[in-house]
Amino acid sequence: SALVVPPAVAAMLFAMIGVKGGRDPEAPSPDWVGGALATVGLGLLVWGLTLATSGGEHGSNYVVGGLVSAAGFLWWERRLGDRAMVPVSLFGTARFSALTFLTFLLYAALSGVLLLPPYLLISTGWCATSAGTALLPLPVIMALGSRSAGAFSERVGPHWLLAAGSAITGIGFGLMWMIPGEQIDYLRHVLPPMSLVGIGMTMAVAPLTTAAIAAVDQHHAGAASGVNSATARIGGMVAVSLIGLVLTGGGSGVSIDAYHAATWAAAAVTIIAGIAGWFSAPRAQS
Repeated sequence: SALVVPPAVAAMLFAMIGVKGGRDPEAPSPDWVGGALATVGLGLLVWGLTLATSGGEHGSNYVVGGLVSAAGFLWWERRLGDRAMVPVSLFGTARFSALTFLTFLLYAALSGVLLLPPYLLISTGWCATSAGTALLPLPVIMALGSRSAGAFSERVGPHWLLAAGSAITGIGFGLMWMIPGEQIDYLRHVLPPMSLVGIGMTMAVAPLTTAAIAAVDQHHAGAASGVNSATARIGGMVAVSLIGLVLTGGGSGVSIDAYHAATWAAAAVTIIAGIAGWFSAPRAQS
């Protein structure tokens, strides 16, 4: 974790120096209490789930503590109203709530499943470098296709890309069921599903934040963008904390049956996310 500190400090300094802009005189003061409760709640929850699924002790105690902190966070945010870090009124909009649910499912499935293939490849004899390189199709496809996906979304409406992209991602996760527990061939077992996940995520991610912002009034646009981004990170953290359900031997191997179950679960929740995207994202303006 110490490796994260220098880049974080550098990013903060670059933001202070390079990002220009004045302070909105109507903006409320920072919600320090809400930020502290959210940090403590998420930290305890993720740590508790990690312990509980990896055979550690007292994991349930941390989970309970995290849930209590989360309840305190919701109470405090409701009390502050529009001055809160996360205005609860945002979720009074069914469309924004559905898009937030979509974001959580999509990124939970992505983070949980994509963390596992390198473990599986390494356990079957691949070196760590090769196992990590096997995931390259995903970021390459997203980097090359995101701009075009964003432009296409503006023409046809976000709901098409959110639904189709989530469905394609779900199919990619489902195809990961083909990856065997031994003698894995990259071109036959890994590349096809990884490419589909890359294509699907490129289609879904591009319009997601735009759709979330469009679901609320202009006054809450910044908060909506922040909540959407934070939800994606939370979904990933929760999914990664459950990795102990799939790993065996203290993390030295992967249960192939549990891995296949995880891929099917990811496929299912991603397709559910696509359905939520179809019904909640705004249509193109005629």
